Amino acid sequence: MPGPVAHRRRLHQFGTRAALLAASLLLGLLIGETGLTLSGFPARFEPPATHPAGVVETRRSPEFEYTFQTNEHGLRYNRQHAYCAGQRTTIVLGDSFVEGFGVDDGDRFTDLLEKASFERGDSIRFVNAGIAGSGPLEYSRVLQATAPHYCPGRVLIAVYANDVAGMPGLAEVAGGKKRLLLTIKRLALKVVPRTTSLLLKQRYQRIRARKEHTTSFVDTITREASRRGIDSDRIRRWKAALPADLVAAVDRNEFNGSTMSYGLLYPEYWTESLDIATPRAHAKWAQAKGALSSIVQYGRDMNADVAIIFIPTRLQVEEVSHTTSNPWILGGVSVREAWLNEATALQQRLSSLADSLSVPFLDLAAAMRAHAATNDTLYYPLDGHWTKTGHAAAADTIDAWLALIDPPGGTPMR
Repeated sequence: MPGPVAHRRRLHQFGTRAALLAASLLLGLLIGETGLTLSGFPARFEPPATHPAGVVETRRSPEFEYTFQTNEHGLRYNRQHAYCAGQRTTIVLGDSFVEGFGVDDGDRFTDLLEKASFERGDSIRFVNAGIAGSGPLEYSRVLQATAPHYCPGRVLIAVYANDVAGMPGLAEVAGGKKRLLLTIKRLALKVVPRTTSLLLKQRYQRIRARKEHTTSFVDTITREASRRGIDSDRIRRWKAALPADLVAAVDRNEFNGSTMSYGLLYPEYWTESLDIATPRAHAKWAQAKGALSSIVQYGRDMNADVAIIFIPTRLQVEEVSHTTSNPWILGGVSVREAWLNEATALQQRLSSLADSLSVPFLDLAAAMRAHAATNDTLYYPLDGHWTKTGHAAAADTIDAWLALIDPPGGTPMR
C-alpha cells in the first residue's frame, strides 16, 4: 500500500497537470480572442433583426398558399419610394400577425391602412415591420435597424397575446442549473466576449437549422420531453392525440408544430401569457414591460409619436377555438373559456402601461369578437393567424381609432 509521501506526490502531480491544462485552455482562449479581435468579429453577437433581403418564395400550409417577398431592408414591405424624402410614414412593429402570415401582399391590415390613407389624400405610408417569431425584445431591435431608412413620424407597436410567454425570462426565476449557465455566460462575455459571441452565433445557427429541417416532428418533441423528465405515459397520450395529417404537414415544413408541441412541453403557455399568475410569468411580463417602454422612449427620441395595439388570440375571440378542432387544445395546452369575454391580466397591464407612458392604446379584442359574432372567419381554424377577412376587420378598427387620435384638421402627424 502506498505511503503518505507517495499519496501526496500523486496529488501534487494531479494538481500540476490540472493547472497546466487550465493554463493551456486559457492561453488558447486568449489567442483565439486576439485573432477574432484583429479580424473585426463583434464583441457581442446579435441575431439578425429582420429577414434576409430580397427573398421571394411561395409559402403554403394545409389552409393557404401565399407569396413571401422581402425588400432591401429585410421587411415584407415592397413600396418603392424615397423613404425619408418628405414622406409621412408609420412603422408597424409586431410578429407574424403584423407580417401577414398566410395572406398575400395587399390583403394585410397595414396594406389596407395605407390604401385607405392614400384614397383620402393623407398619403401616409404604413411600413410593415412585422417579423414572424419575434417579440418585444426583437421589436426594439427591428425599430433601431429600420427607422433610419424610413424616418417614421409614428410607431405602432402591435403586441400579440403570446408576447409574454415568448419572453426568455429572467435569471431570478430560473432553476439552479439554468441560473448557473446564465452566470457562466455573463462571465464569459466579460472575459472572452468575441469567443463567447462566436459560440453563441454557432448555437443560433444550429437551432435555426433544426427548426427549418425537422423531418420527424414527433421524434424530436419526444426526445425533448424525455430530456426534460416528462412522464412517459403523458408523452404516450400526447402522441395518441395528434392528427396524422398535421404531423405530416409539420414534417413537410408546412405547419407550425408549436401549436401541438407546447401542450406537452409548455402547457402553461397561454395561461402565463394572458393571466400572468406565476412567478415566471411575472418575470416575463417585467421583461416585456421594460422592452416596450424602451421602444416608446426610442420613438420619442427620434421625434415620433408612439401607440400600442393589442392583438387577441383566437382563443379570446371564437368559441369554436375551445374545442378539440383546435390543434392547441388537441396538444394539451391549458385554456380558460372566460378569455372569450373578459379583459385578461395582460390586456389590463398593457392598458395601464400605456397610461403610465402617456401613449394611446387600442385593444382589438372587442372589435374582433363583434366581427366573429357575424360569422366572419377571422382566423384560420388550424393555423390560428388572421385570414384576409381578419386583416380587413383589424384595418377598419385601427383606421377609425387613428382618426380619433390624429383627427383631420388637428396637428399633422410628423
